[in-house]
Amino acid sequence: MNKPLKAFITYAHKNRKAKDKLIEHLIGMQREGLISIWHDNEIVAGDKWREEIFSTNLPDSNLLLYLVSASSLYSENCNRELGIALEENIRPILIILEACDWRNYKVSNVQTVSTEGFRLGEWESQTLGDIQALPDEGKPLNEWDPESIGWKSVAVGLREAVQTILPQAELALQQGNFLMTTKQTDKAIEIYSRAIELNPNYAEAYSNRGIAYKEKGDYDRAIGDYTQAIGLESDYADAYYNRGNAYRDIGDIDRAIEDYNVAIELRPDYVEAYNNRAIAHSLQGNYGRTIEDSTTAIELDFDAKAHYTRSVVYLLTGNYNRAIEGYTRAIELNPDAASYFGRGVAQLAVGESENAKTDLTIARSGELDISVVFQSLYGSVADFEQKNRVQLPADIAAMLTPQQ
Repeated sequence: MNKPLKAFITYAHKNRKAKDKLIEHLIGMQREGLISIWHDNEIVAGDKWREEIFSTNLPDSNLLLYLVSASSLYSENCNRELGIALEENIRPILIILEACDWRNYKVSNVQTVSTEGFRLGEWESQTLGDIQALPDEGKPLNEWDPESIGWKSVAVGLREAVQTILPQAELALQQGNFLMTTKQTDKAIEIYSRAIELNPNYAEAYSNRGIAYKEKGDYDRAIGDYTQAIGLESDYADAYYNRGNAYRDIGDIDRAIEDYNVAIELRPDYVEAYNNRAIAHSLQGNYGRTIEDSTTAIELDFDAKAHYTRSVVYLLTGNYNRAIEGYTRAIELNPDAASYFGRGVAQLAVGESENAKTDLTIARSGELDISVVFQSLYGSVADFEQKNRVQLPADIAAMLTPQQ
C-alpha cells in the first residue's frame, strides 16, 4: 500500500525541454512518495523500446501525462499511447503546451466511455476535449506570463488528481512517510494515527508509526505498534524486522533474534535482517553465527553493511588481515570513523604503523574518542602490545592513551 502512483509521460521529442520542466515541477510529489515518473529516457541501450513502453511500463501506470502540442497530436506513438491508456483505464491528464486544435482531436480505436467504465466490444473515437486538461481551463503554458505560474497550476492540478485517486488512509500514510524523511517525527506520528483512524486494519500505518516511536526512544509504544501490525498481517516481514530492532536496542537479544528469524523465514533474501541478526549474535558473543549471517548478507548484496559487522568479529578474534579487507570495503561504502578506527587497529596488529596512523587520525577527526574505544577493547596500549607482540610508535601510543 506504500507504492506511489506511477505517472507515464508521453510527449513528442520536439518537446523534450517541456518534459524536463514538468519533472522539475513534480519533484515535491516524488519526494513525498505520492508518484513515480517514467518516460522513454528511462530506456537503456539494448532494451527493446516498444516492449518497454507498450508491454511493460505503460500498462503498469496509473496516470498518463500527455504533453499536448501540434507535434504530439501528429505523433503516431503519442496517439497510440493515449489510446492504450484509455483502453486500460489509466487516467489521462492533458498538459497543454501551445495553442493547437486539441479539443477537437480524436483518438481512434478507443472503447466507448460509460459511467460504469469501458463497455467491451463498443469502439469509437474519443475527443480530447472530454479529458481533464491543465493548466487551468486548458490555457496553453506558453501563454502564461510568467510561464512559471502556468507550471505551478499544472503541479497543483496533478496533486489534486492524485489525492482523488489515493484512498485517504493511504494518502495519510504517504504524508507521514514524507514527514519522517524531513525529521518531523511528532507530526508524522499524528498523521500515521490519522491513517489508522481512517483504516483501523492498516498494518503498514501501525508499523511505520512504530518506527516513528522508536525514533523518539518510546520503545514500549513502538513494540506495541509492531505487534499490532503483525496481528493484522502475520506474514509482515518488515514488522518482525522492525520489532527485532526495537528488542535489540533495549537489550532483549533473544527476542530480537526470534523476530529476525521469522523475518528471514518470510523473506529469505532479507539482507538487513541477516546483518542485524549478525549484530545480535555478536552481542551474545556468538561470533561463529555472526560471521555466518554477515557472509550470507554479503552474498545476497555485496554492498551490504555486513562488511563492517563481520570485520568487527575478525578484529576481536585476531583475524587481522580479513578485518583490514572487510573494513576497506566498508569504508568504500560508508567512510565513517568506526571503520577507519577498526582498520587502523588491525593495521597496528600486523605492523603497518604508518597506514594505521593515517586511519586513526581520520577516525579521531570524525569525533570518535579513539582512546576511550581502544581502552574498552584492549585495556591499555601495553596490553595490546603484549597480546599482539608488537611495539607501537610513541606518537600512536599517545593517541590511544586516554588523557588523565
